Amino acid sequence: MTKQHLADYTIAVLGAGAVGRSVAADCKLAGNQVRLFDLPEFAGESLKDLDKTGIEIQGFELGKYNFKRNGIAKFDLVSDDLAKVVAGAQIILVAVPSVGHQTFFERLVPLLEDGQRSSTLSPITSVACAYARSCAKPGRTST
Repeated sequence: MTKQHLADYTIAVLGAGAVGRSVAADCKLAGNQVRLFDLPEFAGESLKDLDKTGIEIQGFELGKYNFKRNGIAKFDLVSDDLAKVVAGAQIILVAVPSVGHQTFFERLVPLLEDGQRSSTLSPITSVACAYARSCAKPGRTST
């Protein structure tokens, strides 16, 4: 496996609430290509004008590396079309409350491509259950 610089990824962030927007902005300012998705029933509000305005973040992370990241993050794609957002993305981050996991995974699993990495930003066990139920649909195979 070849090494890839962390700023060379295409990242799909699913969920445009406070966590999703913050993570997407941070990933964009880190130099990644970032696509932001929200469900059509929420996108009218959560994604409104983000394609034009972006998101401004500033701050000092009090962690191991203590870095600052400030600026306006302008996303590569802001959409309620999940297929467009996840197509070709190397990393998929699901940033939705646990109550939305099942809905997101049911829509996401059929679109996954070989080699894509996905992660949720939720430590709740229901994530694994929702993902497993989505993968266990009749006619689906896994390797």
